[in-house]
Amino acid sequence: MFWKRRRREESAAQYNQDQPEFWRRLPTGSSVALRDFQALEESDMAGTVSGGGINYEVTGKRHFHFRSQGGSVVAEYLLFDISDAETTYVLTAVLTGEHIELRVYFQPDGFQPGNRGVLLDHGFAWLFLEPPNPDSFMPYDLEFAPHPDVPPVRDGGEEKQLDFRAVHDGPLYGDFHDERAGMQVPVLVMEYRTDQPASNPLLLVLEEGGLDADGEPVPDGGFVTLLLGSPIDLSQMDIYPA
Repeated sequence: MFWKRRRREESAAQYNQDQPEFWRRLPTGSSVALRDFQALEESDMAGTVSGGGINYEVTGKRHFHFRSQGGSVVAEYLLFDISDAETTYVLTAVLTGEHIELRVYFQPDGFQPGNRGVLLDHGFAWLFLEPPNPDSFMPYDLEFAPHPDVPPVRDGGEEKQLDFRAVHDGPLYGDFHDERAGMQVPVLVMEYRTDQPASNPLLLVLEEGGLDADGEPVPDGGFVTLLLGSPIDLSQMDIYPA
């Protein structure tokens, strides 16, 4: 009887968006309709039905586990690529215990993901603290800046100079299972937020990899993605699991 009841509870959690298990199990091929302010604005600009929002398909999914120094999981980040014919956003569910925080991110214009060495070559040194010896360092030695000098960003139809500061004392370290490579890949995340009025007050920096097969740092560092975004809640979206 206990096991039957437990299976029924787990099954219910799979279909309840208020439960972490829903997000862990949400598959690619699912549909997401966004009705947040920016989606409605884009809907009107595109000439679609006013107030209807925009429909997206879940085209990709990554599940990161971030751990304490003792190895226990302190947070899970589920990143879902949601796409329509023209745009891809990243719907993110941050799970800490039973708490769920939802966000929608996008890749800002002018930023292309790449390893640390590529970013430095393209003028993104502002992401990092200056090394002790600027004339002699490797990209993997750099630390992400807790208060980066972010250049003006496009926000709500205008360029703004936003003051982003780290949410945590430093990076969160974790890993994810890369199904294509069949291995665990190290990952770190830096979260930033601005207290200034902004449509997109969140900045997320994600670095994947950066270590070789022996666990030694790769000179040019890992693959870095930078995303701008905003919080969202369940009243601003509809989700239809595949």
